[in-house]
Amino acid sequence: MYALPAMNRFARLVSAVVVAAVALPPGGARAAETDVSIKSGGNEFHPAEIVVHIGDFVRWTNDDRTLFQTDHNVMADDGSFSSQQRMKEGSTFEFQFTTAGTFSYHCTIHGWRGTVVVIAQRPTRSATPTPDATASRSARPKASRSAKASQTPDASPAASTTPSIDARGVGGNGRSSAGTILSIALVSIAVLIGLGYFVYARFLREL
Repeated sequence: MYALPAMNRFARLVSAVVVAAVALPPGGARAAETDVSIKSGGNEFHPAEIVVHIGDFVRWTNDDRTLFQTDHNVMADDGSFSSQQRMKEGSTFEFQFTTAGTFSYHCTIHGWRGTVVVIAQRPTRSATPTPDATASRSARPKASRSAKASQTPDASPAASTTPSIDARGVGGNGRSSAGTILSIALVSIAVLIGLGYFVYARFLREL
């Protein structure tokens, strides 16, 4: 007697889970919302035809702002969805489409019509792999330590412009200079004697 209510509760829980799994978009797909404005003027549904993906929501809003209250409603031709019989100004109705197809609907109060085209579900967006935050640090080449430059030997000192004096040649050079002077003196004396004789013989003897 007590097992039957427990089984009923369990069955209701399983049914709720299955309905939720069907209604929710598949993993990785993101449900979107598309708005349809309801207001008087030409066609009440703006836009009159929309295209959505499986799992997307469509939200109708009564945007009429008239002097007198203007009600609208949204009714599927096949009865798959319907709003309140009268949607007051500013009120909304939302429905999620879980199957593909073309769904025509209308307003039973004014007779205007609209269409919702449901296509395949949105492609899943695979997460872009995030590059490793730690940037690989390229090893900096170590500065090669060049061997110390061998010290350039100092330039050999310039040869002294002052001639070196050989101690042994001092005496020899002195004797050579004295001989040269003596020879010049003797030649000069001889020239003077010859010149004197020439003057005497030419001029003085005639006197």
